[in-house]
Order: sequence, then C-alpha cells, then structure tokens
Amino acid sequence: MKISVKAGKNKDKYQKIRVTSDNISTTLSPKSIGIYSNINGGELLFMALAISYCNAICSKAEEDDIALEKFEIEIYGEFEDKGKEVKGITCEVKVKAKGDTKRIHELFKGAHAMAEIQNTIKRSTEPSLIINITSSI
Repeated sequence: MKISVKAGKNKDKYQKIRVTSDNISTTLSPKSIGIYSNINGGELLFMALAISYCNAICSKAEEDDIALEKFEIEIYGEFEDKGKEVKGITCEVKVKAKGDTKRIHELFKGAHAMAEIQNTIKRSTEPSLIINITSSI
C-alpha cells in the first residue's frame, strides 16, 4: 500500500496536512494560533501504533476464529526532550473475551508480531506488550 502525507507552510501560514492511501483520504487542520497542527508527531506515532495493532488483532481474531467481546489498547511512552527518541513504548491491552485464556493470550502476541507499524519501529525500540484479560471461560 502506498501512503502519502503532504504538509507545508506558505509564508506565515501553515497548510493543512493531507493524508492519502489506498484506503483513506483525510485532512488535519492547523491550529488557529499558527502552531502547525492540533496533533504532534509523537501523538500521530502512538495513534498509528494503536490503529495498526487494533487492525492486526481483528484480523488475527477472525483468522483464529476467536470472538472478542471487547478490547482496549493504550500505547504510552515518554519523549524526554526535543529531538530525542521515545523511551519505553508500551502497548497495554485490556480484553474481555470468552474462551481459553492461553489461546486469547496467543492471539494478542501473534497480532503484536504482525502489526506493521510495530515491526517498523522494533528496529530501534522494542515496544513492550501488556495483556490484561478480564474474563474468560
């Protein structure tokens, strides 16, 4: 899949950020006070991690025929200073599902291994994975 992001500045005014791919076309508007966007790069990175993992979970659950009642993903980490890489990226998952706990755990580990954005950043920082299963049968 080809992805394109266009961003820029014209004189003293920042332009809208346009994101396009095979699946979407969307625009992010700059803040009215002139700072670039309502969302920063770190937030976009963590959003990309969460969406990538969520898609991988849904795909893997369908592939493994596991019904998930509910799950929630939280990505967190810390940017210590401008220009420095993020430290301690963690992906925490809260799960409500019926079924074998071991099989559910393996589903999330497998999805974590196949998520494209996670695989892209693993070369420099290994995201950790926390899985919290709240109910199973």
